[in-house]
Amino acid sequence: MDRVLAVVDLSETSKQVAREAGSIAEQMSADVVLVHVTTEDEYKTRRSRLL
Repeated sequence: MDRVLAVVDLSETSKQVAREAGSIAEQMSADVVLVHVTTEDEYKTRRSRLL
């Protein structure tokens, strides 16, 4: 396995998902890819802070 993919948002559950993905990736000598999921409205609101 080359990569571990984890889909996250801004929830507390996502923090745990990211940690678990990191742990699995470390055991497998793989990279972690985090995909952040958001709504269009949230993106518009937060876009300026992301750039």
